Amino acid sequence: MLDTSIEYYKEYAQIYKQLHKELERNRIILLKKILPEILKHLVVIVILLFLAISSITLLVINESLNKTIFNSNIEILTACIAGLSTFGIFIHLSLNSEKLINKIVQTNKTFKNLLKEKFLPHLLKPFENLKTSNENIQISKLLSCELFENLQSYKTETDDCFQGSYKSLNFKIQECKILGAKNTAYFKGIIIEIDSNKSVKNTTILTSKQDLYTAKNSKVLLFLAVALLIITMISCSILCFIFNNKNAFYYAILTLIAIPTVIYNTILKIKKQNTNEKFEKLNLEDINISKKFNAYSSDQIEGRYLLTTAFIDRFNNLKTAFGTDRIKCSFYDNKLYIAISTKKDLFELGNIFKPVSNQQDVNNFYNEISAVYKIIDYLKLDDKTGI
Repeated sequence: MLDTSIEYYKEYAQIYKQLHKELERNRIILLKKILPEILKHLVVIVILLFLAISSITLLVINESLNKTIFNSNIEILTACIAGLSTFGIFIHLSLNSEKLINKIVQTNKTFKNLLKEKFLPHLLKPFENLKTSNENIQISKLLSCELFENLQSYKTETDDCFQGSYKSLNFKIQECKILGAKNTAYFKGIIIEIDSNKSVKNTTILTSKQDLYTAKNSKVLLFLAVALLIITMISCSILCFIFNNKNAFYYAILTLIAIPTVIYNTILKIKKQNTNEKFEKLNLEDINISKKFNAYSSDQIEGRYLLTTAFIDRFNNLKTAFGTDRIKCSFYDNKLYIAISTKKDLFELGNIFKPVSNQQDVNNFYNEISAVYKIIDYLKLDDKTGI
């Protein structure tokens, strides 16, 4: 699929030469709108930085030579220049940086949208039945399949969305960001919904141990942070009394033994509440796999049928394709939902600071799209089987 896509692009590149020229003209026009402000911002910063460094250097040299370079009045003036220029850098960055960055981001977004509008339909031609979509994967489905917990308390930002079919299986690809309290990133990456063609009556979840963005782990991590703080406070208080109370040392040891025990028991209770109410933990057969993944299912028999060693091995290799260690999936309602956490902006065709003819962006796009097709091939999701 990938080789065919690249060959397709090379074969028809001449046809799109006129489109490239049009998009390149638009890029230059947009770039010219923001370049003067960027240069102005940089010139001011460079001048202020030069004044600050120069004046501070002169003050240091003058001090080291016992003030033989200039007298006290000039020294005061130089110190004022150093202080004002340093303060000026801070003020300039505070007042203008955010506004300039927002303008650059918005201009870049305008150009990216233009690329997708004009160029993307041509690049999708090698992929049968694949098209952009305005129908995002429903949050209710993600909540039902248990990929994320308490999702109703978070807000989502969606970007690219594609839908298509391959080997008679419908699939949907959604790039999105899930934000928690104070807009902190709870999840950023892509979510893939694929017909599994397997009879799935229950819910089975496989998650990499590196994925720390589930509600289960976040509760544990929050509790550990609070517990460590309490331990630190108690330990410090105990140490204050050691010199006045000979029994304080024994109290400290007992406390430091008792508190971790309480923490451990509490963590077990948290895990039990979050996993055993709806799911039972599956003991994976392969020891090496069990070190990398956690598995849960609301039905042990179906869970073992779905999460075979061969499937998990293939699923583990998907981490390499997307360059991340945080990946998880859920079998639910005859579908497979995959959540891949990544900081990269996927499915991008370029940006305002690169020429439109940049081949690498197109290659990356084809790689990312092809990887989804390979998931169906690789995980053998088109095998129609049942328990």
